[in-house]
Amino acid sequence: MAFIFQKVLVLVADENIAFCITLGIVVVSSFYAVFKMDKILKVISRRQLEKFNRRLKNRMEADRSDA
Repeated sequence: MAFIFQKVLVLVADENIAFCITLGIVVVSSFYAVFKMDKILKVISRRQLEKFNRRLKNRMEADRSDA
């Protein structure tokens, strides 16, 4: 994708400038993807913790009713 974008930019700007712009876009996109993935992993972890707490609570209630 970056290669195609760079080739299009070469038509408008100098090759070195096109390379710098493309590199900048790739770096910014990579950071955005990492931060977005971090948010997604936090949501997944929170949901897993909620499920675990629910199971633990249900198990404790079941133990109380058995006693």
